[in-house]
Amino acid sequence: MFWGIIGLTTNILLFPILGSVQTVIMPVLGQIMMSMIIDNYGMFGTTRHPLSLMRMVGVLLLIVGVLIVVVLPEYLARNSMKRPPEQRVKWKWLWQIFGVLVGGMLAIQAALNGRLGGLLQAPIHAALISFFIGTIMLFLVAVFQGTLKNIRLVVQQKTPWWVWIGGFFGAAYIFLNAYLVPQIGTGTVVVLVLLGQIISSLNIDQFGLLGSMKSSISVAKIAGLIIMIAGVGLIEVM
Repeated sequence: MFWGIIGLTTNILLFPILGSVQTVIMPVLGQIMMSMIIDNYGMFGTTRHPLSLMRMVGVLLLIVGVLIVVVLPEYLARNSMKRPPEQRVKWKWLWQIFGVLVGGMLAIQAALNGRLGGLLQAPIHAALISFFIGTIMLFLVAVFQGTLKNIRLVVQQKTPWWVWIGGFFGAAYIFLNAYLVPQIGTGTVVVLVLLGQIISSLNIDQFGLLGSMKSSISVAKIAGLIIMIAGVGLIEVM
């Protein structure tokens, strides 16, 4: 959970520096590359899944699909409206590399949770330990920052009931990592999670779920999803 906390927190830091597209793409590249390295060498005690040529092709298709789904729409939107020139960020390339490293941390988190679940022979216990350690770390950070009172303010406000169930999905994510990684490998789990994230986000946009603005799914996004599914298929089968 330590790696996951660092990864998620760093994403927040990267957004104002790299923008929304690169904040998504850089960690995604890191996740995919690190998960394939973990699988190829059987790191952290995971089952070894050698990186074959077809798996490499699958990874390339997955990356192309992500670029089409995530990057292309924003690139077209930027070109369709007049915007002031972007402010230059000093040492931007270092932040981009850091974004890739952050994605690698999330892949390591999946591998570690999977290994812990295998050792305990109980993925639910692995998820419990992971969240327990994460809760302690976040509590200490909140105490240090003096922001615990903000929780009371949110409780007093009239907030939708569904804003409180994010932890349920987080727990399910950690549990499934702990259960699936020993079965099908870190790389496959990471790319399937990535595919599920993008499909879910597109559905949320399409129907305006959870208070988001509606944004219709374009033909380009559908094509990108098909390419991603093909890439996942090659990675899984090969």
